Order: sequence, then C-alpha cells, then structure tokens
Amino acid sequence: MMVSVVNVETAFTILNKRQQRGTDCVVNVIGKVICVSEVVRIKENHLFMVKLAHNVDLIIKRKECLHWQKELSPYSEYILTNLRPTIIQKGSRSPHRVFTVTRNSQLYLPDNVNMVLMTESDIVKQYGIQHDDHLTHTDIHDPAIDGIFSYQGKVTATLDPGLGVFELDKTVRLFVGPVPAVHKYSMLREGATVLVQNAHYTTSKQYPRVTLYCCMLTKVQCVEESNETKQQTNGVKLNEEMKKLLYLHGQSQKQLDHMFTLRNVLKKQFLNILGDRLTESIFTKVVTNIWFNVGDQINKRAQRMLIDEFLNTPHKCPLIGGDTVIDEFLNTPHKCPLIGGDTVIDEFLNTPHKCPLIGGDTVIDEFLNTPHKCPLIGGDTVIDKFLNTPHKCPLIGGDTPHICHTCDK
Repeated sequence: MMVSVVNVETAFTILNKRQQRGTDCVVNVIGKVICVSEVVRIKENHLFMVKLAHNVDLIIKRKECLHWQKELSPYSEYILTNLRPTIIQKGSRSPHRVFTVTRNSQLYLPDNVNMVLMTESDIVKQYGIQHDDHLTHTDIHDPAIDGIFSYQGKVTATLDPGLGVFELDKTVRLFVGPVPAVHKYSMLREGATVLVQNAHYTTSKQYPRVTLYCCMLTKVQCVEESNETKQQTNGVKLNEEMKKLLYLHGQSQKQLDHMFTLRNVLKKQFLNILGDRLTESIFTKVVTNIWFNVGDQINKRAQRMLIDEFLNTPHKCPLIGGDTVIDEFLNTPHKCPLIGGDTVIDEFLNTPHKCPLIGGDTVIDEFLNTPHKCPLIGGDTVIDKFLNTPHKCPLIGGDTPHICHTCDK
C-alpha cells in the first residue's frame, strides 16, 4: 500500500492557510506524537485529543477511532490518514484550528506501509499551497510541557480512591483524580505495572520522593497486570461533590496535597468513632463549603475547559496555573490577607486544641473531660456540684447538706 504524506510543518501550514481560504481537503500526516489525552466525555460526545510536534493538534471523537487512544504512544511516530482541517469553538473559550478524523481515516506505523513524502509541486496541485504560502513557524517554547514527567512503576497501594490517589513502588504518589477519564482508572490495581506519561510532578527528600499530578496532557496505561489483581475493582470513586470540585473547577498541586492530608487527619481522628460514611461526609462538607461559599466569586471564572487545557499553547491547567486558590483555608501554616499569615490551621486540627482565644494553654478537654474542669470554676471544682446528692457547693458552705424549705429537709 502506497501512502502519500506531508510532514507536520506542511500540515501546520495547510491547517492555517486552507482554513483562511475556506477550502475543504483531507490530509495524510506523518509526525511524532507529543501528548495523548485520556478519553473523556464532553456533553454527549466521547473524545480524546492528540498533540503532534510543531503544534499540530487533533480531536478524535468518531466512535470507530476511539481505540486509537490505546495505540498512540507519546514520543513515537505515526501516520494518520484522511484528516480534515477544521475550526472548533464548542466546549472552549476560544476557537482552535485542529484536524479531525473522517470515516476513511486510518492509523499506521511508518514501517508498516510504503510511504512517500509529497513534493512541493504535489502540494501546490492538491492543496494550493505554494512555497511563499508556507508559514514561518517555530515551536513555541512551553515551560510547562518541557517540565512534564513520565514514570513507569508498580501499583503498591490505593491511598485514597475518593480523591484518586495511588502509590507506585512505595515511593511515588500519583494523583489521577483531576482527570475525568471515562475508564475511571480501573487499571490501577495493586500489583499492576503502569506507565504514566506527561504528568506534572514535585520531588521531596522525604516520602513521597516524587508526586505525580495528572492533567489533560497525561496518559496512564497498564503495561503489565498481575494475575493476583484480576478480581480487584479499584479505580477512582469520587462522590458527586468531589466531581464538581475536581472536574468542574480543578485544583492546584498544593491544594490536592492539602485535601489528601486533611482527609487523612479526619480519618485518624474520627474513623473509628463515626465510621467511614460520616467521616467522608465531614470532609466533603468542610472542603466544599469553603470552596463554593468563601471562594464563590473567584470560582465563577475558574471553571475548567478541558479542550482548552489540552490545546492551549503555552499549556495552562489548574495544577500549575490555577489563579483560584483554596490554599487560604488549607495551607499549613494558614496564611491569608486578613491575618498576615501568622495563624495556623492547626488551631482546628491540633490535639490538644490551642488558639489565641484561650491563650494556647487551655485544651478542648474542658468540654470533653469527665469530671468537668475549666477556668470558670477554678479547675478544682467538678460538675458533681450539680449532680451530687446531697448537694454541696461553696454557696452553702461546702460541708453542709442542702436544706430545702419546700421539702422540710
């Protein structure tokens, strides 16, 4: 089979020049894949996106081509045939020039077909693109994409399915919760080996040594699944409020870290007492109330646009660019303009409880201790003053039984 193709530089010119002239055409393109998104659902459509070198982007939503998502691997070269240039606006804040697939589109590895690069005269004849039409193009330097990270490792723990947090190789923490993938990351089962490509990351000298954060640029695939994990049904299990928080608005890396820490603190304090459901309810109420009430005005302009997150150059997503921060609530030590950054959220979480209202020396045991003790009663007198029979208190001398004229005692 002979396939006439154009390189990504020519494809970029065709995508822009032909759209300006409004002429329809189909193109066979050979190029290196840079990023592949997960399959997501936007309104009624399932789709995924592909970023080739030289800022040539594809949106693939034809049902018969969705399986390409598993076959396309970042940093490998492919031939994609019968692509149609178009402009998309729906689902994004600004129009994007992209290629889409047609019913005749095919995906090939270059070694599996007889490929020939089109000559300039062929390009002029077929696409009306002459030498002078070629756009002066250099790749836009994108620090965000330059800084993304790939990692392969074995799933060693499901740390928090309610936030989409997993552990790899007992040293790497993986956040997949921010990506509304239709497969819900069911491949992340303990014992399975997975490849995480194009994730944001942070490093630390302590555990976890590396933390990976997935966004729309990230692809996660199972490389090898252990036989012992076939009966597991892990994956991400976000409740509806968390879906709104992560899918609709998005969170920064720091915010995800603090949410994970807060949930662990609440589980440690209340899980054995209240059970999993009530503890989860407390966490959800605390986080969502702060987000949707305190930050309401900011959040109105912070709703995620998944297509823009993938296609925009330079790349910007809530993980790295979120100008809306819930950190004022979650940061430790707590900092916000109201207090100048000197008060810590430990006022709420610390045991024993300490805050400026009580000088830092009085504990929450004032409420919980039996017998009751607090500064109001000097700390030496117990609530038995009220409950004791016969009643004794300093008002009647402390040593004399209660005398009541009503009952003549």
